[in-house]
Amino acid sequence: MPFPDHDSLSTSPGQVNNIAVKMMNTTRLDGNYGNCTRLDSNEDNMYFYPYNVSYTQWACLRTCYQKELVNTCKCFDPDLPYDYDTIVFNHIEKAKGPCKLTNSTNVNCITEVSSRFADRTLKCGTCYQPCNEILYESTQSTSSYPALSYIDDFVAVINKTNPLLLSKLKDEYGDDQVSFAIQSNFLKINVFHQRMTYTTYEQVASYDDYQFASDFGGAWGLWIGWSILTIFELIELGLDMLVYYCYNANKSQPSQ
Repeated sequence: MPFPDHDSLSTSPGQVNNIAVKMMNTTRLDGNYGNCTRLDSNEDNMYFYPYNVSYTQWACLRTCYQKELVNTCKCFDPDLPYDYDTIVFNHIEKAKGPCKLTNSTNVNCITEVSSRFADRTLKCGTCYQPCNEILYESTQSTSSYPALSYIDDFVAVINKTNPLLLSKLKDEYGDDQVSFAIQSNFLKINVFHQRMTYTTYEQVASYDDYQFASDFGGAWGLWIGWSILTIFELIELGLDMLVYYCYNANKSQPSQ
């Protein structure tokens, strides 16, 4: 789920923005090889239930912030999702209501929690990176828009397609400030793929259980001299001894 206030690009009127994006697919290992959270894990994702979106690390951090408000301030941020009946919040005490900026106690508590969240001292130890993640890396370049040599043509296009808009600009800025009005109210954004390929990063175990078993067997055979054939020979020896013992036991019994 994208968060514009955290991961976004800024622009302003009077600019043409060329944004080149590049896709990156990342796969991480969990368990014995690292810590990551699967996309279907919803215990730390309050955005799943109202919006049906997958887990992201930033969604988990926002959820942690909301939980801390409920735990510490006994209220919740009304700008963030909150549903006590979901598994995200039903294991903690129910909030009394939304946090109110007119309540000085709420304001002081929110300020303290927000400060800890900004300083990364809030205890959000389970907010790991997702095990599977698709990211888009972007590169932005800007230039003036429209170009001074093109403003007259631009005004002509607006006059043809939307004369009412041009009339409003002239009424607000004046007939002699149309160029300034255009540069103060228009921008252009071009978004395109930087290349028609994508990059994949995949974590692979360099030393797994099979490699351990192979190295263990090799070391065992090197230092003790045992091999898989030795194990079968020991089994055969045990069976021979068992047969020999049973034969001698039956032979030693007195005849009736």
